[in-house]
Amino acid sequence: MPPGLSALTECDHVVAVVEGSITDLSNFANAQFDAVLCLGAPLSHLPAQAARRWALAEMRRVLRSAGSLIASVFNRIGGFRSAVQWPGAWDQIFPGHLDTGHTTMGSHALPVYAFWPEEFHDELTEAGFAV
Repeated sequence: MPPGLSALTECDHVVAVVEGSITDLSNFANAQFDAVLCLGAPLSHLPAQAARRWALAEMRRVLRSAGSLIASVFNRIGGFRSAVQWPGAWDQIFPGHLDTGHTTMGSHALPVYAFWPEEFHDELTEAGFAV
């Protein structure tokens, strides 16, 4: 085992791990959590900026003042990688992707918003997170 790994795997201080939806955190009290994990790019599946702002505000609301948000989103720069990896898919999946950030992903045509890195930084900052 690499040095320090045991410290990362100890969970004696974890009281509970609970699941919620970024579109409805109403079941949770203000300042209830030390950390919120928002992984797998769920914010990118809220293509409307108002919906993303609401979700970020709710995540901020349920975090304690010193709490941490750990979030992932689709990165608009990743479209370049996709164009190289799947050249035939660019016109089908990514029309307007670089101009607007809005696209669909996969055969189910799920709406997606892909962020420029500085844009995601700004949305987090506007929601009250220190980045």
